[in-house]
Amino acid sequence: MNLPAASGRGILTELIFYSPQVAGNLPIEIKVIGLLLMFVPFLFSCQKEKRIKQNKTRVGFNFKKTAFQKVINGKKTNLYFLKNHNHVQVAITNYGARIVGILTPDRNWHFADIVLGHDSLGGYLSGTDNYFGAIIGRYSNRIAKGTFKLDGKTYHIPINDPPNSLHGGTKGFDSRIWDVRQLNDQNLLLTCNIPTFT
Repeated sequence: MNLPAASGRGILTELIFYSPQVAGNLPIEIKVIGLLLMFVPFLFSCQKEKRIKQNKTRVGFNFKKTAFQKVINGKKTNLYFLKNHNHVQVAITNYGARIVGILTPDRNWHFADIVLGHDSLGGYLSGTDNYFGAIIGRYSNRIAKGTFKLDGKTYHIPINDPPNSLHGGTKGFDSRIWDVRQLNDQNLLLTCNIPTFT
């Protein structure tokens, strides 16, 4: 039987997926290393929980949900939160499907928001060049002179970065109000129906 070479990270990955019959044929050194490596995440996990309980610097986001609630062209904007088992939190607004905050710990489990952005929807609405955290599209970067050909047909699109069209033009994905369905604490579904070249 040919077993994979014991090199670097592959040994752990492969050992975990071996059936008991195959693992039984591995040299004892590989079994011991594999067993130790399987317990390392458990030990770090215990230490992590201890640090989180002891850490008094854990804070929330520096903005409020109400600062992102508004009605624009008959559609409501809001702020949504996701979190995982590692206590990382993400704040997303449906205005441009933007990530407006990620609260994550450093190696000492001091939490901080690591996203560059604004503390309210107003900051995103007032900027002319404001793509912080947004979904970019229908295309990213510039289309020269706002003109392109597709299947022999020439299209002219709005110019918002003279003399070019940038990141979807004047009404790109970043300035749309997306429909939202919060599936659970870890999943958010954002959808947007966009007519052709608007």
